[in-house]
Amino acid sequence: MRSICTAAVAAMLLTGSPAWATETAVPEGVSIAGTADDPASEGEAEKKPEKKKPKKPAWQVEGATVGKAIVVVSAAAGTGWVSDKAYADNPLTEEKGDGPSAGKGTHEAGTAIRWLAGYVTPKGWLIAGWARLGLSRGSNEGFDDEWDAWLLGMRVGSIFYSKHNLDIFWFAGLGYGHMRHRVSDVPDPNAEPDDFTRRDLWLFDSRPGVDVWKKSGFIDVHVGALFIYHFTPIFNLVFEVTGDFLAPDIAFSIDVAAGLGIAFP
Repeated sequence: MRSICTAAVAAMLLTGSPAWATETAVPEGVSIAGTADDPASEGEAEKKPEKKKPKKPAWQVEGATVGKAIVVVSAAAGTGWVSDKAYADNPLTEEKGDGPSAGKGTHEAGTAIRWLAGYVTPKGWLIAGWARLGLSRGSNEGFDDEWDAWLLGMRVGSIFYSKHNLDIFWFAGLGYGHMRHRVSDVPDPNAEPDDFTRRDLWLFDSRPGVDVWKKSGFIDVHVGALFIYHFTPIFNLVFEVTGDFLAPDIAFSIDVAAGLGIAFP
């Protein structure tokens, strides 16, 4: 029996040793998970999301209103909040600041014409001059019958949206001048007492009610948005929303304007 075992061991030594567990030989056609030959790893590589291209800023969009001069004429209408008195003094008394209150709530700013002339840099910055002339005035002689509701100034802004032929700018600026807002049903500042009434006894609040266009200003600070729809490279439809704050005669007003614009290199 011992000779048989010795012969078997000798035969194994002559023919070679068995493969160890640490060897990595793989038969042809068989793949190991996690290797390049594994179909699962190829699928995972295909599922990796592609990096999104960075969105172009508005001033780089083809056809945007940049690198051009623009001129705009528009019609505007607005409303606002005014403070203090509809007019400062009762002309029939010697008291100062005893005019009727402007009251609460909003007051019509009437119709106006707005102008804008400026330049948009190649990187979308707007630098422009602007003006506003109020077309609404009152009939109270010496109080609100003058064409003096005008503003003019400068503004800066930048394009932040450009798509489908529509460009939108924000802007802010300063101005000088005045606006008028209608205060309804206040005592007529030009009413006169009859011959039998002493001026110093005339009751201020018993006179006929009229509308008075109160003046505010003369310093203007404003912000807003400008919408330019260029249906041709030169001609544009223009919309503007502007909020004006006026001092030292305090008022805050919002104008909505629509008009035509021309843009050219």
